[in-house]
Amino acid sequence: MRSQHHKQALEITKSTQGEQHPDYAASLNNLAWLYRYQAKPGRGEPLFRPVLSIQRQVLDRNAGIESNRQQMANQANVKHCLSSRLSTPWHWETTVFLQ
Repeated sequence: MRSQHHKQALEITKSTQGEQHPDYAASLNNLAWLYRYQAKPGRGEPLFRPVLSIQRQVLDRNAGIESNRQQMANQANVKHCLSSRLSTPWHWETTVFLQ
């Protein structure tokens, strides 16, 4: 039931904000973590990749207009996301996000 609610939120966000919006990334992230907690890593793992990609694009896009403080907060958020993904039992290559 919970996954259905997350999927609905994801679809609404996708249709209203688009697939490159940070809110869409947040919805993807929520669904991925739900699958992780439901012991369904095969369904959750692929969702983390676009989340990190979108976050990186947002950082790159906003780098010229955000204050240093905002940039540091955003970078800390991405670092936290990467750290939490790397500490999971899922083993997948993350270098694609670090290039």
